[in-house]
Amino acid sequence: MKQASLKYLLKGNMGDITLIFICYFLSLRYIFPGYFNPVLPHHSDQIDYYRDFQGNTFWDFFVSSRVVGDFLLSLVGMVSYKSILLFGIVITILNILLIFKIYRNITGNNINTYLKLIFLLLIFSHPTFYINYTYDIFSTIALFFFLVAILIWYKYEINLRKSIFISLFVLLSLLTKETYGLSIIVFFIFQVLINKNNKRKYAIYLTISSILLLILTLIRSKIIGSAFVSFSPDKDSPYFVSYDMISLFKTFLYYLKGGVNFYIISIIFLVFVLSIVKKKFILEIIMMLAIGLSAYIPYSVLPNHVVPHYVWVAVPLISSVILVLSSINIDKRVVNSILTLILILNFTTTLGYKNDYTDNMWAVFPENVNKNIYKSLNFVKEHIEPEDKVLITGLYNTEETWYKSMYFVKDTFDIKVNLTVLNTGIEDDTKYTKLKNIGNVNIEEYNKIFVYDTDGILKKYYVNSNSEELEIIKEHRVQILYPEINTLLKQLEENDDWYLNLELGKKYLNIKDFANAESFLLKAVEKANGENPYPSYFMGQLKESMGDYAIALSYYEQAIKIDDSNNYFFDSLERVKALLN
Repeated sequence: MKQASLKYLLKGNMGDITLIFICYFLSLRYIFPGYFNPVLPHHSDQIDYYRDFQGNTFWDFFVSSRVVGDFLLSLVGMVSYKSILLFGIVITILNILLIFKIYRNITGNNINTYLKLIFLLLIFSHPTFYINYTYDIFSTIALFFFLVAILIWYKYEINLRKSIFISLFVLLSLLTKETYGLSIIVFFIFQVLINKNNKRKYAIYLTISSILLLILTLIRSKIIGSAFVSFSPDKDSPYFVSYDMISLFKTFLYYLKGGVNFYIISIIFLVFVLSIVKKKFILEIIMMLAIGLSAYIPYSVLPNHVVPHYVWVAVPLISSVILVLSSINIDKRVVNSILTLILILNFTTTLGYKNDYTDNMWAVFPENVNKNIYKSLNFVKEHIEPEDKVLITGLYNTEETWYKSMYFVKDTFDIKVNLTVLNTGIEDDTKYTKLKNIGNVNIEEYNKIFVYDTDGILKKYYVNSNSEELEIIKEHRVQILYPEINTLLKQLEENDDWYLNLELGKKYLNIKDFANAESFLLKAVEKANGENPYPSYFMGQLKESMGDYAIALSYYEQAIKIDDSNNYFFDSLERVKALLN
């Protein structure tokens, strides 16, 4: 078992590692997202694991919902939040290396380099790869442990000791995330069908033990109150679980359609037909497809938690069947030409990934915001002093670094700063920053104000050190609190529609400028002409804030008349009724 180590994975495989990294770089730089900056966080979760390791005991980790993943990420995160992202990249490369080794053991032959290249471009250029591999890093780590278990099964003569090692890696996978729990069971069921004699006996043992480990893992998660398995009876909850077959099928089909397209299906069909003709690896191909598709089932029971980039969890397993072609006696030049044509069409046509890249650009928007914020940091650092009261405004609609991460400030500034970040939602005092609602701040209290736009670009800098500068800040209050108001006003000059009036009304409502809020919201109600409920709903919010409860009630009733499926409208209606009584 000494060889089943990191040293074994790397030994003699530098060529594969180089090929993997080159394809990884080329796919990101020239296909999607179009640039290469892999340690730039595109989601706040990727920063939040950067925390004080000393603050967590082993018991804290044990009672966390994903104990192994939490522990590993916290350990790696002792260095910096960037180390979390680097760790995700390393695990991804190791996962692909493990897939190569598994197929080498399944087929008994080395994998053709050109087939590796096709496989790598297929998975790295998948529209959900870039979004998911570091964001859903728990699944990436869980896949690693699962693949190690499979490699041990294929590489070694199985005995009781080896079976225990395999069960250990199965447990590590399940305690990282349950994504591949069913896939693990499916894998060993296939081994029962494929193998005979002693190895079949251990396959039966590992099937049973994997089922028991999955059950025990779910029970443990239930006991500690994990939201991921504490099935909510609330049908509006993101963790509402539905075993309705129609709902399950629809959600499964959603993930399947995102994971494969016409060209991927064409490749799988080509591989399957050739395997049937040559009577080689038929069960193995079906097995890899089955264990890949099984990874979608845990997500399919959550109809309210349909997340686009979760389609990636099956992609490397499903696409990997292409690798068996190395060991099927065929005309390699003809097959490689067909695969190349399919790959090119997959990148360039609407039946392939072309439209999906556009659809997924929303997910990298926060990353570009972060990139712009980083550019401003030197200026910010040069213009603050110890004990300054600093206000950050304008970053209200993204997962940007300032807004979400309490550790980013610690990592960036080596002086004590009283930093407040405005937002339009919750208020929270963290270790390094204060999150304050935009309606509850007095900008005159701050002596340094940095105003960003929603793209993360620093637009204005204000100093409040004397009466003259204070007057300027008072005069520019609206532009400071909502720098995008000017942009919306310019857009309104070109297109005076209900939506822009609604957005302006909401923003003035947030800063309690009721006169301007009412002016724009009334226009929004008029221009919506009863076709959209939100202008009426926010007029209700405005009148409720002003204490005009009877008028607020009438607007909430108007909103419900247009849309009677929104619980927020009914909650607001009942709240105002109680106030009137």
